[in-house]
Amino acid sequence: MYYMSSATDESIDIQTFLSNRRTHNSDLENALLALRFLSENEKNFDIITYNQKNYYPMKNVSVLNKDNNGNYYYDVDVDKIGDIVDNINITSCKNLKLKTSYIINCEEYMEDEFNEFVLVAALYTNLKIRITFLEKPLIDDILKINLRYYFLQQKDRRLLIQNKVKTKSNKYFGGECRNGKKWVFPKINPLINPPAVW
Repeated sequence: MYYMSSATDESIDIQTFLSNRRTHNSDLENALLALRFLSENEKNFDIITYNQKNYYPMKNVSVLNKDNNGNYYYDVDVDKIGDIVDNINITSCKNLKLKTSYIINCEEYMEDEFNEFVLVAALYTNLKIRITFLEKPLIDDILKINLRYYFLQQKDRRLLIQNKVKTKSNKYFGGECRNGKKWVFPKINPLINPPAVW
């Protein structure tokens, strides 16, 4: 089994974790090139980031959903390409006013509540970006979504998979991501929840 619980009750703060790693912020826009760079430079860097750009043409406004305020919105699933994703930025080619929020386990997080999503620790949880149009959407518009992905060395991936992880808004454990304010990490019994071995 890929996911098994750690035998420790300590949690890893993701911001502290990242600040203690040697990171190379690349200008690469290809996941395979980023992975190759990390593999070839494993003695120099613990993490490499790369930027991905996605484009979504608005061809049929009638398929958009409406929220309780009558605003149209569009949900985009975030690809589980890297180990962590952050710096999500959405723009409209027509310069329409947009509001960005994030859906995790059916809960919505506003942009100022959300920093990063630890993909490697959330095997069973999906992240959606909700793009809400504050103006009438246009069928010839193109939405541009920029994301920054992180790739980690294998030892650090294992560390995040096997342990409890916390971010500004969420907690991760056992492959799931939950609301950090509502959910309390379960206690770990080393006899019931042995350390992961893989």
